[in-house]
Amino acid sequence: MLPFEDTSLNSCCDCHDNGKVYGGCSWGHSENTTQSTPVPGVSNLTSPANTIAPLTSTQSSSTSPANTTAPLTSTQSSSTSPPLTTDSSTIQVTCQYNLTKGENDPVVKITGSANRTYTVKLVGDQRETLLDTYVSSSFTIPFKMLKPCTNYAIRVDGCISSGDTTIFYNVSESKKHSVSVTSAGDEVCVTDEKWNLSKCEIVTPENSCKWKAVDFVLEKCTYTINVTMPPVKPDITFTEDIPSRFIWTNKLEECDNGLKVKCTNGSDTNIYSINESVSLLPLMDYVCAGEFSYQNQTIKSKNIPIYIDCEGEDGHISHALLVTSLTTSCSVGSI
Repeated sequence: MLPFEDTSLNSCCDCHDNGKVYGGCSWGHSENTTQSTPVPGVSNLTSPANTIAPLTSTQSSSTSPANTTAPLTSTQSSSTSPPLTTDSSTIQVTCQYNLTKGENDPVVKITGSANRTYTVKLVGDQRETLLDTYVSSSFTIPFKMLKPCTNYAIRVDGCISSGDTTIFYNVSESKKHSVSVTSAGDEVCVTDEKWNLSKCEIVTPENSCKWKAVDFVLEKCTYTINVTMPPVKPDITFTEDIPSRFIWTNKLEECDNGLKVKCTNGSDTNIYSINESVSLLPLMDYVCAGEFSYQNQTIKSKNIPIYIDCEGEDGHISHALLVTSLTTSCSVGSI
């Protein structure tokens, strides 16, 4: 007999089978059955704390598979943010602009709100702002603000471009320009009538009355304005020989004889050519100066004051002699 076998139960039943009742008896433990005394070396298999229930179809193993992620429900979010997307409702193209280029001045045309003013910028190759103005629809950029062989770009704040917005004109020689001289008559200034180009050159004996190329070294090329230089500031003298005349002392071979000498006495004016005989009244003060016409301007020499002191033998002025020549009794010269 086993140490924990209850013989009282076997004696009250005729037979038993797996706890079924036969002859008014049942095999098993009742609620009030006293716990058996454990045998040393034998585990108490009936202790609830040590009982492991088998897995059912709705339960999962206590060991989760490696790298298994439970699917997210509609109310859960992943710890990794999804890629950023652009909400088209937040981007509004308020206006567009385009640039028209050709033989005429470039034109910036803006398509946008009629009630808004836009900032148009002309940017140079070094990112410097050359123009910053406010317009509402279109704006013409005069050639006079530009230089040939130079890169420019157009920007309109708050707008996107709908085409090429760069400006570049590959031109290397002037077709039309103006030429002027300074008040001192020692410099010639050229100005291109289309582009923003002007420059002054000093008149020297080396370039006097010669064809000269005035060069502008630009970003992508050298632009040239060709001009004929005037003579250097003329110097004239008045000879005391008979007949008297004016001489252009610093005239160069390349220069023509276009110099004229104008002598004035109050309201009376006489004009003489170079090396032409001069007839001036005696005892009169004259102011004479050489004048050279150049590009609708006048290059003048220094003024020469002249006074003729002449008397006849009887102390009277001999007008007849002054008509053709001067007698030895007349003192002629410049003061």
